[in-house]
Order: sequence, then C-alpha cells, then structure tokens
Amino acid sequence: MKRTIACALLSISLALNLLAPAFADAPETNVLYSSINEPVQYSDSQEERTIHIVIDGKEHAPLGVKSVLVDGTTFVPLRVMGEKLGYSVSWNETNNTADINNGAIMAVLGAYTITRYGQVSYPCSHPSFLYEGSFMVGLRQVASALNYKVDWDQATLTAYLSKRAQ
Repeated sequence: MKRTIACALLSISLALNLLAPAFADAPETNVLYSSINEPVQYSDSQEERTIHIVIDGKEHAPLGVKSVLVDGTTFVPLRVMGEKLGYSVSWNETNNTADINNGAIMAVLGAYTITRYGQVSYPCSHPSFLYEGSFMVGLRQVASALNYKVDWDQATLTAYLSKRAQ
C-alpha cells in the first residue's frame, strides 16, 4: 500500500515538472479576490486599456474606479453605473449586499447573479468582486437588470447602452 502511494505521488510530481515549461510563457495576470476569497483573474494589458461607456448617445467619463475587463467581460463599479443611469444605490456592509432603488435590484458580493424584484436573475460568467474599494459587477448584467440594451464595439472597447422600450 505504501509503495502504491509513493508511486502515485512520484508520478504526479513528474507530471507537474513536465508541464511547468508549458506555463512558463503564459501572460502575467493579477488576481482579485472577493470577500469570499473566490479568485477573479484579469490580464494587466487588458486592464490598462480604457473602456468607453455611451448611455443613450452620450459618452460618460469614468468616475473614480475605471471599468475592468475580466476574460472578455466588462466589470463596472455598481454605484457609479447605477447613479449614471439615474438610480439610487446603497451598500449593506453587514451582509455584503448592494441594492438599487430600495431593493428593486439586489447584488451580493461574490455572487454570479443580480436579482430584480427577488424574482428575475441576471447571470454573469464571473462573480462580483471588490476592486480598489468599489463593488464591481458585469456591465451587461447590471444594464439588463435596469432594462438597458448593451451593444459592444470590440475595436474601440466601447459599450453602447440604450433604454429598452417598456
């Protein structure tokens, strides 16, 4: 039994050593952690590029924390985005939740979804996280929850938001 375990550990060690050179040329990434310690990675080169946000035809300059690209998903500060769209945003530090318009929209730090009126969920490929003191959520996710359509121009890194008809 001991011999079997030793052989298995040796095999794993050899496999890891053989795979190490394959990862040596991988691009350097930073790792962000939400309060529940779930890692979210983004590339330095992506983060440094400016993401433009145009709401109903008017470009909005970033205030405070800039938007961040995470594996092709644009994350924005929830408070800034909500307020730019004309909504009130509040934060509950005790249970790490943010709400827009007195609970109409709820977001939990580290969650993959935002809910509207406790019934409709808007998913994102990555969980929400804290970045430079701001609660970051997926742009398309929060825009959809607030009834906005999002069009993305990859060449200019511009998100175009337009209010959907009621």
